[in-house]
Amino acid sequence: MGCCPEKERPTTKAPCSLIGTWLLVSCQATAVDDGEVVRPYGEHPLSLIMYTADGYMSDHDPGPAAV
Repeated sequence: MGCCPEKERPTTKAPCSLIGTWLLVSCQATAVDDGEVVRPYGEHPLSLIMYTADGYMSDHDPGPAAV
């Protein structure tokens, strides 16, 4: 999906660099105080997120039962 020209872009649109479909392959957070690593979506997350040129977003996260 390409990005529309600047002159045609509404003010509520996502930046062109975000437009498209994204696959979550990992997610982790490291605690500042003790360095503990937490993976809130598990070791092998399965999720898609889509951003359209007209400002819509859709998240598809089937959860661990779908794996």
